[in-house]
Amino acid sequence: MRQFKPSQPLLYILVLFTGLGLVQAFIQQLWPNVLPWLAQLLLAGLLIIGLLALADLILSTQAPSLTITRQLPHNLALSNSVQVAVQVHHQLPLRQQIELYDHAPNQFNVKGLPLALELQPGKFSIGHYEVTPHQRGPALFTQVEVRVRSQLGLWAMQFIYPVTTEVKVYPNFATVTGYNLLANSHHTSQLGIRKQQRRGEGMDFHQLREYRPGDPLRQVDWKATARRMSLISKEYQDERDQQILILLDSGKRMRIQDGQLTHFDHALNSLLLLALVALKQGDVVGMMSFGQNNRWVPGIKGTGNINMLLNNFYDLYPDVQPTDYIAAAEDLMTRQRKRALVVLVTNLRDEDTEDLIAAIKLLRRKHLVLLVNLQETAIQQVSHQPISDFPAALRYLGAFQYLTERNATVDKLVAEGALILDCTPQEMMARLVNRYLDIKRSGRL
Repeated sequence: MRQFKPSQPLLYILVLFTGLGLVQAFIQQLWPNVLPWLAQLLLAGLLIIGLLALADLILSTQAPSLTITRQLPHNLALSNSVQVAVQVHHQLPLRQQIELYDHAPNQFNVKGLPLALELQPGKFSIGHYEVTPHQRGPALFTQVEVRVRSQLGLWAMQFIYPVTTEVKVYPNFATVTGYNLLANSHHTSQLGIRKQQRRGEGMDFHQLREYRPGDPLRQVDWKATARRMSLISKEYQDERDQQILILLDSGKRMRIQDGQLTHFDHALNSLLLLALVALKQGDVVGMMSFGQNNRWVPGIKGTGNINMLLNNFYDLYPDVQPTDYIAAAEDLMTRQRKRALVVLVTNLRDEDTEDLIAAIKLLRRKHLVLLVNLQETAIQQVSHQPISDFPAALRYLGAFQYLTERNATVDKLVAEGALILDCTPQEMMARLVNRYLDIKRSGRL
């Protein structure tokens, strides 16, 4: 595909001849016998320029022989900027300046285009620009646009080169990568995750070791003590192979924007970290979304399988339909037979209370339920702002009434025996992981 338009020099020439023509016509009206040859001269000049422009266009319609490649990671994280490298190979005998514009998908913010490149004989050129994905899911780069001047510089030529690159935009896994690094160096507190040291109070036997001052007597293995003639203690670890089931609301409640991300995106980022922590603990993790688009990943084990969750949910978006909590609970009860910690993530409203209570009652027949209720940061901020005028008072009153109803709903759910984590999306990541670890240590599951 090629397009062309007059270059600035050609436009300047045309404007100059147009101006001279107007001047000649004005003079001819006032003094018919003055400069009678100027009109013929202008006409001849225009004819020459026209012929040169036509010849230049004909000689320049052939697209330059360029081979263009694009390099960027195939797996990207939402809201994380990456650099794209565009490399141009050519066989041009002369040096040439080009302007290059890469057609990035609409779900990317682009910085640094167009690229101004100088193509030199016998060499290849490379340029860089930056993209930031603002929407999850598959994305396709399809073409690169190259703009060059014609051989005489009278036309601006535009050529399209097909260059296809497929990428996937995942939830922001930077935190997960950070957790892996910090976990290996035992600095997970930097993410707000508490790691409590205990002395053999878990559920599963781990090993025998020498007695330490402060060990309870019930941990002493008297048979091993008699054999070795020194006090030996039993050491336990948290029970492994427990079932963790994530139940994620993909209805209209989760479309609420909070900062740069929706509640749904915040939840995905946090649940991804929770899944990795649980897998590192030796637990089995499954995940199900409920709403218009139901997706199900049965229990997986081992951190190497975290990609199964990523690939199944990275392109899922909340729909505009209301959430059916009871249907989701019934579906989960048929899928998950073994007792599990069910982490249900939603943004509830007062009108959802009865359905949600019924769903939690159904789930609690077999499972331990942790309800994660996402607060809206904007409403929290309004409730803490000073009241300076009447509109501010109305906003405060509305926020106060909303929060009062919300707290009453949370109290009803607590009374039904559900575990509740009521937090903002920004707080969710660390608080959810800590709550899971607390539940695991307590032996309630």
